[in-house]
Amino acid sequence: LKLQFLYLIACPFPTPQKNPKMFVTAFFALATLLVCGTSAEEVAHASHILVKTEEKAQELMKEIEAGLWTFEEAAKKYSECPSGAEGGDLGSFGKGQMVPEFEVVIFDPTKAVGKPHGPVKTDFGYHLILIHSRSDEDEA
Repeated sequence: LKLQFLYLIACPFPTPQKNPKMFVTAFFALATLLVCGTSAEEVAHASHILVKTEEKAQELMKEIEAGLWTFEEAAKKYSECPSGAEGGDLGSFGKGQMVPEFEVVIFDPTKAVGKPHGPVKTDFGYHLILIHSRSDEDEA
């Protein structure tokens, strides 16, 4: 059985009434898994902070590295993505589920797990990315 499938059946599935955003995320993750499949070698767990400008992303990166904020605190305060409310947590996902610019960082084995990376430019803006785990690494 696939790792994500085991995770989905072992954890309670969110309801649209209790957590609509998580319900949609879980629904699409399950649908993607059932239709496309994802091997355990291609799974990561990450958080991100989305801001409009590269300058703001660089400023936040310096503040996080200096210890003024944790990544989660900065995401809650500054991220323009709805995931910011959860500290930027995107959950677990496989290759092909995120935009390419994002995946290049997350699935790059030279990028350290547990350390922030970026800024990374996408059509959405500029991201700082924290890789919590990747199938080639242990949980950070």
